Amino acid sequence: MYIVDDEDSYKLYVDGRVVAAAADVGSAFSAYFAAFYVYNLAFPHQALKTLIFLQKFAFSIDERSKEQNIVRARRSCIALVETLAGNPSAC
Repeated sequence: MYIVDDEDSYKLYVDGRVVAAAADVGSAFSAYFAAFYVYNLAFPHQALKTLIFLQKFAFSIDERSKEQNIVRARRSCIALVETLAGNPSAC
């Protein structure tokens, strides 16, 4: 999984396919982070501690209630996708 900075947007790729696009870095990173939950991917070893830190403090996801958090993360991801889909200029 990786993000590419195109001329006018950021594109998130999973297995070589574009799965999301965003107009700004914050939205691109949120989509990147949500993709771990949506696609049930493990954090990469090289970024594990950083992503766990962000999971806990930036996204308020606590491992103790992971099921609830997965549902909340999926809802947030769906809301982000719906927002981006409703505003084509954001992509």
